[in-house]
Amino acid sequence: KPYFHYRFTNEQQREEHINKFFDGMKSHQEFKQSLKAAKSGAHNLKVGDIIYASWGYDQTNINFFQVVAVTKGTVTFGEIAQNVVDGSHGFMSESVTAKKDCFLNDKRYTRRADGQNRVTFAEYKGDYKLRLSLYDGRPLYQSHYA
Repeated sequence: KPYFHYRFTNEQQREEHINKFFDGMKSHQEFKQSLKAAKSGAHNLKVGDIIYASWGYDQTNINFFQVVAVTKGTVTFGEIAQNVVDGSHGFMSESVTAKKDCFLNDKRYTRRADGQNRVTFAEYKGDYKLRLSLYDGRPLYQSHYA
């Protein structure tokens, strides 16, 4: 069964169209594979990695977590402290970084991770459904009321 019914003025034009068609099919298959990998939970998180959530309505809250165990599809993590970056204070705001290995309590959470190294964490802060992402080390903006 043909995929298209076109007429071409010369053979070169036909070959270019066919090559473009197969390149498009190949990129579509790669895209489908990447979506499948993301859904399968094949993450790249390692023990010691830091993940974070930025959340809030009238203010921006930052929470850091450190990965303490991993399986193929899940990660176990605990909340860690944050450092305020010197000189970053503004009006009820500042920049913060993660304080590695400084756990706030003994509570640990185990959740599924997706292929983009993100973790959905719904039970932490009331009605908020947090999306934890891999932390890259840069200072993050945080604001508050008091």
